[in-house]
Amino acid sequence: MNFSHLKEAGESYFSHMFFSFKMFVMLTVLSWVALVHSIIPFAFTSFVSSKLENLSDALIARNEGG
Repeated sequence: MNFSHLKEAGESYFSHMFFSFKMFVMLTVLSWVALVHSIIPFAFTSFVSSKLENLSDALIARNEGG
């Protein structure tokens, strides 16, 4: 366990918890949309991939301090 993670991230406990919870909700929603897409292939054809790209970009910017 990395007990200095919050310090390294430059965040308070609650700001980190809020961001992590937001990521959890977004990934959960994307999982359900992917499930629907697996059953109905013509629905949500690029939704999950484009949102994952956005999440990836946000995480990269966050790690770079921007």
